[in-house]
Amino acid sequence: MASDKSLSSLIVAIATSLTEAQRQLEWKQIETFRSFLSPTKRDQNNRSYTTPRRFKVALPSLRPDAQAGERDVYNVPYLGLLPNNGLRIDTATVDFSVTLGNLSNLDDEVEGAALSTDGVEEPQDSVITVDLGSGFGRRNGLTAKISLTVAGIEPSEGTARMINEILKSAQGYSGPGITLDAPRNSAT
Repeated sequence: MASDKSLSSLIVAIATSLTEAQRQLEWKQIETFRSFLSPTKRDQNNRSYTTPRRFKVALPSLRPDAQAGERDVYNVPYLGLLPNNGLRIDTATVDFSVTLGNLSNLDDEVEGAALSTDGVEEPQDSVITVDLGSGFGRRNGLTAKISLTVAGIEPSEGTARMINEILKSAQGYSGPGITLDAPRNSAT
């Protein structure tokens, strides 16, 4: 059984699929970014917020009043350790083979242009149909060869500024120093 579709609908379907693939790629990057933030919390005014996930590193204290062997806890946001480059579909190549449908009506449609109410001739759309389900396509398995090239892109200026502000406010020393002799669970 033949499965005739217009060539234009086939091309629009391919373009729509590529656009959707780019949208999903962008959302995946947003999900990755959000994985470096803590779960959303609410403050006393019911406003939602999130904070960067961090790990703590005990470093030798540089404070002038620090005791020998005392360490200070430094908060390091995970966000600063990941590359901030995004991805986008750079090029797409689609190769496919189809059987052309009936072309005999193309000349008739072009000659039969209609007149609009203001007397201007409006050309009729000529539609080329393609057979997706018989003949050449069925013998060759209806295959399409699709090649995508994904390229890294620099973050937008707004994204770079936001990440800088988050990093400036999230990293740094917290609390008084700890000593090397202190039990493990006393470091906070």
